Amino acid sequence: MFLTDYSYDSALIGVTDDGRAVYVYDWMVDWLVEHEGFTAEDAAEWVSYNTVRGIGYMPDGAPIVIYPLVGGRLTEEDKNHDTGAEGN
Repeated sequence: MFLTDYSYDSALIGVTDDGRAVYVYDWMVDWLVEHEGFTAEDAAEWVSYNTVRGIGYMPDGAPIVIYPLVGGRLTEEDKNHDTGAEGN
């Protein structure tokens, strides 16, 4: 299952073994700022309230939204990082 309300394609970093899409929260916020004209604060509120909160109401296979643990935010360089894993 993928998120379709907004095109968070640039925030999609992978898919789990069971087919769940995995998104980066900060990149979802960035997309709303860059493409929809949201302020950073409004975008963060939108993603938290309308997307992350809503995942709990989705059926099995709902997407996963991750938050960076080290250093706060992932960077543009991280978006383009090749892990060397097969299929990347």
